Amino acid sequence: MFVFGGFASSYAQETSSEGRVYNIDTFNESDRIRLCGAVRSQADSLKNPRFRYTEWELLELAGVTDLSLETSASVREKIQKLWKEHHLKFECKDTIGLYPRGNYLKQLIGGHIKKQFVKYVRSWRVDPNIIDEVDGCTALDYVNAQIRSTLSFTQKTIDDFKEYRDILLEYGAKSANDLGGKC
Repeated sequence: MFVFGGFASSYAQETSSEGRVYNIDTFNESDRIRLCGAVRSQADSLKNPRFRYTEWELLELAGVTDLSLETSASVREKIQKLWKEHHLKFECKDTIGLYPRGNYLKQLIGGHIKKQFVKYVRSWRVDPNIIDEVDGCTALDYVNAQIRSTLSFTQKTIDDFKEYRDILLEYGAKSANDLGGKC
């Protein structure tokens, strides 16, 4: 497991005692910071080890607590609704290492966490056209900026960014400027 700035040990302490089922109405700044750390570290969920911590928390926030009672379509619908109505609550407002400011799609792209990115975009079909409050940009704007960057990315990294871009475009991603925003 990747340990992110001591996060893994504090994560285990916070959640080892069953924790609470989250309610989006009581979701606060502390929850936002914790989940940003979790999406970046890719820690496993202690409640359901088949999932990453952030995935399971999002499922709970969306009202999914027992997957045996859900269909793939119902899970997707609940996650999409949560993402659409509350995406601003899930923006990471700081940068750490590879990880930019912005929504979870940007975190997964920045950290090259493709498996989870594919789950969010292809399986859950979260809207890739969320314009982040922190920078006014979409995930497509972010990945295009990385491709054009003058940083010393390897060709493999640039190719990975292009693959993320292709997946985003396949699911209708647009730039903030195309959506009436300004990035």
